[in-house]
Amino acid sequence: MGNWCVVGDFNAVVSSEERIGVTLETARNVEMRAFGGFIEEMNLIDLPCLGRRFTWYHANGSSMSRLDRVLVSTEWMVSWGNCSLWVLPRDLSDHCPLVEVVEEAWRENGVRGWMGFILKEKLKGLKVRLKEWNKVEFGNMDLRSKNLIEDIQDLDIRGELTGLDSQEVTLRKELFVELWKLQKSKEALLFQRSRSKWLTQGDANSKFFHGCIVARNKRNAITALKEGDIWLESPTQIREAVEAFFSRHFSASHRTRPNLGGIHPPRLSLEDQASLTVPFTLEEIEQDVIESDGNKSPGPDDFNFAFLKNCWNIIKDEI
Repeated sequence: MGNWCVVGDFNAVVSSEERIGVTLETARNVEMRAFGGFIEEMNLIDLPCLGRRFTWYHANGSSMSRLDRVLVSTEWMVSWGNCSLWVLPRDLSDHCPLVEVVEEAWRENGVRGWMGFILKEKLKGLKVRLKEWNKVEFGNMDLRSKNLIEDIQDLDIRGELTGLDSQEVTLRKELFVELWKLQKSKEALLFQRSRSKWLTQGDANSKFFHGCIVARNKRNAITALKEGDIWLESPTQIREAVEAFFSRHFSASHRTRPNLGGIHPPRLSLEDQASLTVPFTLEEIEQDVIESDGNKSPGPDDFNFAFLKNCWNIIKDEI
């Protein structure tokens, strides 16, 4: 379905646990099922709220609901998985503001200096924040999945023996939703690592993606290098041979340049010459960033073009 990120007040909930102090009439139940069915049918990921459970509060505090949410597609998570949703303390409005970790970290970093230094330090600080967020959101994914599966299985067995009360039914649903989100996040992480172009929706892809990662590592590895009649296998010998080859290849030569014998090739006009030295415009740079492949290997700073494309409006002034 493409890269989708839908943010706003939907004025609807997906479960009764997202409302307190509000009577769920028959019409509201139908609306709730319809909204949940829409999210499931469109295969959207509902980003969990961090910081608070609800985003709307009645003025007298008697009722509260989670009406504001962010829905993203799987493709959007693959392109840019480093995002989170925080519910901050509200002001006079009855809704709480939602902010992204990247924008907040970028804005709060007040480092000064020349532009290259500012960019380096902001990326460095952002990396720390993203690592903290990743540890909270995706740390110990395998262990969390195992624990969720065991908890769901315990509830299933209890339901077969004695039946489940309403609270246990709700708990099982919450555990299943959390497990589903965790599995989707793991698939997106593996996809980004493998940089595979063959993802099809609905694949049981963990084994496939691990195979892609292993195959790519093996394909890129240099286990031996032949120099003349000698095979080099030591990593130190291979590194020295590669460095020596490219040093010779790109070294300046002092050969006599050929004489063109009075040939006068066409020359660029003054206007064409001037066009070659025109400074780059922000629009040209932005267009190149947009057209780039976001899943290519990241640079030395560990940020790939998917990050630049999705955070361009935040970081473009420092770039």
